[in-house]
Amino acid sequence: MGLRELKAERTRAALSAAATELFLAQGYDDTTMEQIAERAEVGASTLYRYFPTKDLLLLEWLVQSIDVGAKLAARPDDEPLEVALRAAILDSLLSPSPTGSHAQDVKLRRMIDESPTPRARLWDFVMQQRSGLNEEVARRMGGLPVTDMRVIATAGMASVVHYIVGDRLWEGDGYDHAETMLDEVIAELHAVTPVLPASPAPVRAVG
Repeated sequence: MGLRELKAERTRAALSAAATELFLAQGYDDTTMEQIAERAEVGASTLYRYFPTKDLLLLEWLVQSIDVGAKLAARPDDEPLEVALRAAILDSLLSPSPTGSHAQDVKLRRMIDESPTPRARLWDFVMQQRSGLNEEVARRMGGLPVTDMRVIATAGMASVVHYIVGDRLWEGDGYDHAETMLDEVIAELHAVTPVLPASPAPVRAVG
């Protein structure tokens, strides 16, 4: 990473941290972009260059942490897909806390859930990231089309595992047991046979 890229990354992180502090102190709706710029000690134009809208600041930490496709792409190409998927999901689950406190992280997450604009924007990001995960799985499966059912099912199951474990961790008291919980969920899914929609009944000939 070059000096310019490193400086940009540090500025982005400082802006995100300043926004997080203000959101937790006074709420999402009562925090302005001007206050965030002042807290980060930058000009408003700099803030808007990195984050054109306030909802992007609230979502920054979560969007980065849940991008399993990007984390899968960072795994070695010669790693078996099932091993790489587990590692990518675990990496996502263990992403650094934006506050250092599970309770505060949960408070931020509730802000997203309770604020219509960030909540809608998060869904857009989730759909983009699912597409990215499908593409990376397809590449690692020998360049299969992203429409191939093996790709869709593999990426979809990885998303299901990530969602289940993440949901349980949010409801708990932290991430200390993320790896154990991940393995438990994987084992649970291996032990069940899902019920699929029924195939059409054969048409009986009349006469």
